[in-house]
Amino acid sequence: MDWKTDYKTIIVEPGVITRIIHNEPEKMNALTIEFEKEEFPDALRQAHEDPDVKVVTFTSTGPYFCAGHDLRAATKIVGHKLPFYEEDWRRYVDYPRNFFYTLWDFPKPIICGVQGGASVGGADLAALCDITVVAEDAVFDYSIQRWGAAGGNALIYTAGWKKAAEIYLTAWNFDAQKALDLGLATKVVPPDKVEEEVMRYANIIALLPAESVTLQKLVNRFAVNKMGQRQMLFYSFECDILSHVSKSGTDAGDELSYYAARHRSLRAALEKSDEPFLKYGYKRHSAKKKE
Repeated sequence: MDWKTDYKTIIVEPGVITRIIHNEPEKMNALTIEFEKEEFPDALRQAHEDPDVKVVTFTSTGPYFCAGHDLRAATKIVGHKLPFYEEDWRRYVDYPRNFFYTLWDFPKPIICGVQGGASVGGADLAALCDITVVAEDAVFDYSIQRWGAAGGNALIYTAGWKKAAEIYLTAWNFDAQKALDLGLATKVVPPDKVEEEVMRYANIIALLPAESVTLQKLVNRFAVNKMGQRQMLFYSFECDILSHVSKSGTDAGDELSYYAARHRSLRAALEKSDEPFLKYGYKRHSAKKKE
């Protein structure tokens, strides 16, 4: 099969083990429009259609796996700056929601490698892959509720609703060992061993009969979908829309967005959002310092 590989946001290496590498380190591999609407789904489509592909690996270049959804994407899609109304948020949300549908419905195994850490949508991306290898110094962050967002859901199915509530209701972050305890991570390894461990899993799967592996993944997905995971992908984004257009959500998001614009620094806005929580044990992690 002839593959298209001339992408801007990803590097694709087709084969029995197909490697997809997010390559926007200057944006901390945020989920940009080009990545989540066009290029990553197209690469998965080709991997699905190619009968030689048994397993896909997904990693990122640079020091950080994924900074979550690109905060500038909504403005690009909507066509104007804040304030946004419900119909504006609905136009934007279709893109990330369809991205996660594409990821979740992909029939072949996806093995993910996380270095540095992942924030919100990036953490969900890692959680929804079949096997997730995490660097021992990585940090996962769900502080987006401070910006008026809502809808976290992946941890409900990996950790159980009680442990997920601790993270989602406090808009907290956690380290690699906690990610392992929560079921988000499959294995924690030294930072320089992430790629090696991802490929170890991929090589094992590549030795197995392709149809057996695909059908086993189908069983896994069917079981979790019966518990509501795919349906929750829809409702989580509906709640995100409602949160953004609520008065408290709009006020919180606008305050931090305007602060970022005024200071010409997203990092400054992130640090401002952290400040009230530091005395309760919230720790700023290295990704925010490197931004």
